[in-house]
Amino acid sequence: MMMQINWLKFVEFFFWKKNKKRKWFCSIKVVATETEKVTKEKEIAGVEQAKVAEIEKNVTAKAQDCERDLTRAMPALKAAEEALNTLDKTSLTYVNLN
Repeated sequence: MMMQINWLKFVEFFFWKKNKKRKWFCSIKVVATETEKVTKEKEIAGVEQAKVAEIEKNVTAKAQDCERDLTRAMPALKAAEEALNTLDKTSLTYVNLN
């Protein structure tokens, strides 16, 4: 008994296999491309993270300087407010005449 081959089915199967491999190859290519993109983005993110850390360090130092300056200035402000509170109407008239 000789086996008959359905050539049409054989050809369809062959092209299906070939296309399936091509799809896999395309999928592998896409994954490789996307992996490369992600790697580049990670490198850029690392650089940006270092920049942000440097900026954060500078801002923290400036904030500490401002807080220290404010702490030093507050006694002088309070003294000036107290001096203003001691002025009366005659003192203000005297100031206006000069």
